[in-house]
Amino acid sequence: MTVKKRLVDSAIGLLRRRGVAGTGLAAVLEDSAVARRSIYLNFPDGKNQLVAEATRVAGERVHSRMLRHEGTAEELIAILIQNWIKELQQTDFRAGCPVAAAAMGHEVAAEAGIAAGDAFEAWTEALASSYEADGLARREAQTSATLAVCAIEGAIILAQATRSIEPLQRIAEGLTGASGAGGEAAGSSGESRQLPWLLL
Repeated sequence: MTVKKRLVDSAIGLLRRRGVAGTGLAAVLEDSAVARRSIYLNFPDGKNQLVAEATRVAGERVHSRMLRHEGTAEELIAILIQNWIKELQQTDFRAGCPVAAAAMGHEVAAEAGIAAGDAFEAWTEALASSYEADGLARREAQTSATLAVCAIEGAIILAQATRSIEPLQRIAEGLTGASGAGGEAAGSSGESRQLPWLLL
């Protein structure tokens, strides 16, 4: 793993747990265990550049997995929801979506906010394409995809706030007809550096 990837992965993990405000250079250095000079060699503009790159990379990783999906749109939605149920339980609801965190912290890191918007648009388009492949007209596919992305991102936030997977289970039922039940038992409450499947 390159030093740059270590820094980006650490920043993604910190965004998930602490948001933009909590993703400072000192925290990234501690989490990644790299030399301070490595940040300025790879990200000469400092925190804003690093957080923007972390947001872009996180968005692209999810987008790439969405594009490789060969099933229906509803199956893709079910996979996304199950992934977040599992991750929220394993992190004791401490780690959410890094792209949403970047979007909410746009006043602190404007470039990250732009990268978040680009990621949401890419996810929505990938899902819309999947809906179109299932037979929906373009406009209906775009509407369904937008509703799904908004529902999933909102449910992640609700799940963290209420410390319950029920919001995600409810949207799973609403969007796919499945209960969304499952996931693993809550893991350690400590800050894990491991990123979820979607973000690797």
